Amino acid sequence: MSYYDIPSTRSRATPVWQRFMHENAAIAAGNTSGRRRPMPPRSPIMQSQSLGTLITWNAPQQFSTITGFKIYKNTEGNLIQTISDRFTRQILIPLPNTAAAFYISSYNALQESVKVKVVGIGAGTGSLPSVPPGYPTEPSGGFNYSRYLVGIPIL
Repeated sequence: MSYYDIPSTRSRATPVWQRFMHENAAIAAGNTSGRRRPMPPRSPIMQSQSLGTLITWNAPQQFSTITGFKIYKNTEGNLIQTISDRFTRQILIPLPNTAAAFYISSYNALQESVKVKVVGIGAGTGSLPSVPPGYPTEPSGGFNYSRYLVGIPIL
């Protein structure tokens, strides 16, 4: 008997159906709205300066369920900062003249997104970095309501 063969008797078919339903329920559990993993931050940029490094990122396109962001240093397990404001999109981290990797993730009430890596060196000119090139033109997440007027798309 293979996995897809359903026995003709009820007593033999019941365990097969139970196994089938259990496996499908386990697969579909991540697709329900309350248990879905949030999307990760997009386009992380790391800029060096004398006091450390400035990390800037964009929110995922769907960020309505995001509670905030988490920042990890050098490994995905070394949490250094939790930002509980979903509208914060940058952080200044003290970093001497050394290379470091940072991981950024978004989180909601139940789960954390995949971590996005950005690598850089903490050294610079001694002034605060300017806005990263191209950053203002990158979508920052959410639905673009500017294209709609009273529910009618503007082409």
